[in-house]
Order: sequence, then C-alpha cells, then structure tokens
Amino acid sequence: MDVPVSANSSSRIIRFSTFEINLHTGELRQRGQKVKLQEQPLQLLAALLERPGELVTREELCGKLWPADTFVDFDHGLNAAIKRLRDALGESAERPVFVETVARRGYRFIGNVEKPAATLSALSDLKRLEQDTEPGRIPTKVQPTSTSDPWTRKRQFVGALLAIVVLAGMGGGGSSGVGQ
Repeated sequence: MDVPVSANSSSRIIRFSTFEINLHTGELRQRGQKVKLQEQPLQLLAALLERPGELVTREELCGKLWPADTFVDFDHGLNAAIKRLRDALGESAERPVFVETVARRGYRFIGNVEKPAATLSALSDLKRLEQDTEPGRIPTKVQPTSTSDPWTRKRQFVGALLAIVVLAGMGGGGSSGVGQ
C-alpha cells in the first residue's frame, strides 16, 4: 500500500468512530472485529484518511489505485471501489457518515479521525500554534480536552513540547546576529 507512515508501529493505526485501520497490516476493524475489505477500497480509505476534511480529487485517487500505464475505465472502477468501501463502513452515498461525494470532483473524509500523537497531532498542534500566535506572543486560546484518554494526554504532551520548541526558536532566533 502506498501510504507514507513513520517507522513507529503505533503511528500506522488510525481510528475513526468505531473503526480502526492498521496501515501496516492493511486491516480494517470495527470494535475489534476484522472487516472484510478488498485492496482498492482499503487504499481509497487510506488516501482519504491522509487528508481528513479535504477534497481528494478523482484523479488523485485513480493515480493511487492504478499505475500510469494501466488501461481501465477509471470512473467505473473508482465508483465501484467507493461503493465497496461504503458497504464495509455501513453507509450510503445518500447519507454519508464518513465519505462525502463532491460531485464530479472527488471525495472527502468527513468523520472524526484520531491518529496517534506521533503523526498528525503534532503537525496539527503546530499549525494551530502558528495560527493562534502573533510573533513574540504566547497563545491565549485554550482548547478544551478530556484528560481521561491516554491518546489525549500524549497529544497534549507532544503539543506542549512543540509549542515550547517553536516559542524558544522564535525568542532565540532574533539574537543570532548580535556580536558578529
């Protein structure tokens, strides 16, 4: 499967709703039970989960499913793979819970995604810090979180660590040219 992930095995697991996908083993589970899913729908799901909430175009998805020299009816093949994915997730195009169709353009994953702290959370915390922080100021916007979940505590730790590194870099970066 062509899904970039880090060497940490826990970072290869993505959770959403009652589902969990292991990108290393290529398994989809719901409440711990393995869900039968063919390779192409699994690749589609992985591609959509790489960019939750964002439009993934039909062309991008076709490029992930079929090599450039493959001759196939891409529209029919993509539609069939999306239908198999929706069947496995227990949803329909008319009432999407996870995969939203953007007519004639592509698809978007609309469910809540939980990636381990080592992958997405650190990047999203950094982006949020950049958005909420003016140069030289400490952010005052507080995100309410539950500390009972171990993944939440790990994300909070990584986010705090990244904030300290970024703020230290911003504070120390301006004085590097002094005294030369």
